[in-house]
Amino acid sequence: MALIQFKCKLAPAEAPVNRQDDGAYASYVQGQGASPRRLGFALKGIRLYEARLGRLNKDVQRMKKPIVSRPDSYKVERYDWGELTWYVSKEQGNSKGLTIGKCLLNPGFANPRHSHPNCEEVLHVLQGKIVHTIEGGKEVEMLEGDSITIPPNTPHCARNVGDLDAVLLICFSSAERQVVGE
Repeated sequence: MALIQFKCKLAPAEAPVNRQDDGAYASYVQGQGASPRRLGFALKGIRLYEARLGRLNKDVQRMKKPIVSRPDSYKVERYDWGELTWYVSKEQGNSKGLTIGKCLLNPGFANPRHSHPNCEEVLHVLQGKIVHTIEGGKEVEMLEGDSITIPPNTPHCARNVGDLDAVLLICFSSAERQVVGE
């Protein structure tokens, strides 16, 4: 098992813990006066953290330096219903773990119903009023400041029901988001 260094919430903030096995960690935490129940929660959290690290894309783990993107490098896709502007993605060359963009919906228009088989989408309304249609035809009215998380493989679309452009921040849990249209 790889050595992981982190700061334990049960220990003083300035005390780093070098964890090689549960026994050494348990001794350290119990020495700080933690109850067996809190110790169990802490160990479960560590195991979940280690499992998550193991599942992360190796390319993401290798990304070592910040990347600054400028508006002249953003990719813009124009449609009759509005436009998509892509800020961050693998295709843009500035992310190996997620995609971030902006969706502009013209008044009275909707984007086509679609789904994303390889990622979840978080949509946040920055401006305007939309109706988001999700699986089973369920409609959710969303106003400025509202957010929705859409699981992978969930058909959905957004319709601008306001008088002005609707502006949506869109984030995906993959740098290579896939789209399946209906």
